[in-house]
Amino acid sequence: MHDTIINDLRVALVSGGDQAQWDRFAAGGKVEVLPRATVHVLIKLPTYACYYPRLRVDGGAGACVRCTYAEAPSNKGDREHAGGKPINGLTDILLADGGNARILLPLWWRSGVWFQTEVQTAEEEIELSGLELRETRYPLSFVDPTRVDDTHLADLATICRRTLETCCHETYMDCPHYEQLMYAGDARLQRLTTYAQSSDARPAIKALRMIESSRANFNQLPTHAAPGDAKFIPTFALQWIGMVHDFAVHHDQPSVLRSMLPGVRSVLDRFWENMHAGLLRSLAGWSFVDWAADPFQFGVPQGGELAGLNATINLSLLIAIDHASDLELYVGEKEMASLYSRRADELTSRIAEEFLDPTRSVLRETPGMDTFTEHVQSLAVLSCRFEGKFDDFTRHPLLVRCSPYFTHCVFEALYRLHQAEAFFATVPVANGILMSCRPACIHLSVHQFFQRSRYGLASDTSCFAGTSS
Repeated sequence: MHDTIINDLRVALVSGGDQAQWDRFAAGGKVEVLPRATVHVLIKLPTYACYYPRLRVDGGAGACVRCTYAEAPSNKGDREHAGGKPINGLTDILLADGGNARILLPLWWRSGVWFQTEVQTAEEEIELSGLELRETRYPLSFVDPTRVDDTHLADLATICRRTLETCCHETYMDCPHYEQLMYAGDARLQRLTTYAQSSDARPAIKALRMIESSRANFNQLPTHAAPGDAKFIPTFALQWIGMVHDFAVHHDQPSVLRSMLPGVRSVLDRFWENMHAGLLRSLAGWSFVDWAADPFQFGVPQGGELAGLNATINLSLLIAIDHASDLELYVGEKEMASLYSRRADELTSRIAEEFLDPTRSVLRETPGMDTFTEHVQSLAVLSCRFEGKFDDFTRHPLLVRCSPYFTHCVFEALYRLHQAEAFFATVPVANGILMSCRPACIHLSVHQFFQRSRYGLASDTSCFAGTSS
């Protein structure tokens, strides 16, 4: 694992103490706090990091030392400046017994940009020293970054890379500061970003196998890598199939793919059991798609409820079936590839019949309701099965816009359509994220626009690594 001491810590706020003394403390020196005193010190890291904090305490019987870690100095407003107030967040507490060389060292790493030390003494003076923040993460090795002339895009690409670093440890994880779980929906974007910047296949292989284990060992759809809990996200199982397909595109390791195929077939069989009149009825669980605004409810589109009918989810299944057909053909299973191809043809026809609004030339989110979203139209483009029908979807005035989480698919659709102007019109959304100073919350990859990724190539195994075009 990557293991280095974080330097250039900056004291942003001192309450109840001397600034110069605490500046020395932030640089690894000593500081003393007098009896019956309370001091708050807020330190800003040079960039977002995951780290093990280490702090030595001498003397100070009865004193309490609290170390708090946060992504921002407050839940709202300016995330770059302290604002004169202590922070709230995950806290480690050391109760001093008066002895020497007591060490505060958590058993697990902490994360964020802000580190706060609060000291409350009793009847004895206490000495703090040896502050170290040791960064930890998986040691990804990056190739030369994509070069772009636009300053905002270059800055955003840098933040995307840092996001990937802080979200890759023993596993990928959705975020380092909260859940620390490897969901298929998040991990797929992280792996695509890894493919665009690194040749290291080990994190990707581990992600595939860990998520697959939730199916093999716990009889669940493979949605995330902590199957013992109650989370059940059917849509992420389809993303996992996409993860397998992505791996085939970028790495020539047929043995890994063959080991995943039983899981791919099992997942699609489970979904196919819920087909009615040629369309998928939403499965039980949380059919998460995106954190978009109304009419999405807690990430679920209209028709995403149990037994509901939704175009985005059906298109996700369509893409997954075509991915499976590609994979079967790649390993020489022509009969299975043909079966999936026929199923995809049938589903394509039913989607067009049930969801198409012929007067507006767009797909509805759910039958009988005039709800149109970027999600449906971009997935229709990415499926490669509605050639030319939805190429101008970005000009539709009634579309519900996606959140940053789903922007990746919109970028990919615009890339496939060679619509550079529309892409750059979408980028201000990403620039808004950049300006809000939230480097650990970006789930999109600018690199994927510049690198020729092949999201959702139907029946085209020439795109797989190790095959000839």
